Amino acid sequence: MAARESWIDSAFRSSRVNEVYFFMKNEYVLVNYAPCTTKDYVVNGPLPISSGYPSLAGTVFGDVGIDCAFGCPGTNRAFIFSGDLCAKIDYAPHTTNDRIIQGPMTIAQMFPCLKNSGFDKGLDA
Repeated sequence: MAARESWIDSAFRSSRVNEVYFFMKNEYVLVNYAPCTTKDYVVNGPLPISSGYPSLAGTVFGDVGIDCAFGCPGTNRAFIFSGDLCAKIDYAPHTTNDRIIQGPMTIAQMFPCLKNSGFDKGLDA
């Protein structure tokens, strides 16, 4: 992989054991982090987000990137954020059968409790 002038923008744990998705700009990599060992490895990527998640092609998430994300425990679902927009997705691990469940919409529309809090302007984590 070529040297990068960027940092990881966001990450979330997969519903699969010991796997995590890392996002940097408009790319992602899926890693098996093999806890307490030195046997971690890349499962998939680095690839453009829109290649691994076809439902995100043509959206800010696929074109610009994902600034923040969190998974919903016990499911294949996650919330993803870019700028002041967010979406709830089924990320369909190890497939390209992902889908947008809700959104894209503003953070304030998805999470009304954050309206006018400052957090509705964008999250970066």
